[in-house]
Amino acid sequence: NAKIGVIMGTGTNACYLENGNKVRNWINSKFHRGVIINTEWATFGENGELKDYYTHFDSVIDKTSINPDKQIFEKMISGMYLGKLVKLILLEAAQNNLIFKKGIPIKLMEEESFDTSMISASYAKDEFLKQFFQQFDYNLDDEEFQCVWKVCEAISLRSAHLCAAGLIALLKRIECPKGVIAADGSMF
Repeated sequence: NAKIGVIMGTGTNACYLENGNKVRNWINSKFHRGVIINTEWATFGENGELKDYYTHFDSVIDKTSINPDKQIFEKMISGMYLGKLVKLILLEAAQNNLIFKKGIPIKLMEEESFDTSMISASYAKDEFLKQFFQQFDYNLDDEEFQCVWKVCEAISLRSAHLCAAGLIALLKRIECPKGVIAADGSMF
């Protein structure tokens, strides 16, 4: 009964079941009951549609990626980029003396150092503190942990909200106020 499929992992994409009568230039009318449409929604935002939610951190991620100005939505919500976003925010906070009073952890400045999996790990404080120390050789105090956790939560929630907005748009498109969405990927 699924009408929509979504993958939220390293990358992201969605497809939906469209009424065949709504597909222009459809040659084979025997599929009038339904056509699966691949949205390639990772590319959403390439024409500025996400500018109200796009930060200077997103711009850094985009400009340093292998495909600048492409796949903006994916860079804002998928697993490949969320850890990088958290890292950039933490480094800027540290440069403004808002965190890491004992000095910026050297390992945090390394490429790919803050894995996206650490975002979900931050919801289990004690385990996260151990993991952070093992990864960065830095003991977070309670105030620093709260700062890191709030950044992780903000990035996680923004990703979830943007993904949900995309899914709601697809539900409206297929005029299905209630429906099954098949979901897969490491972000779930």
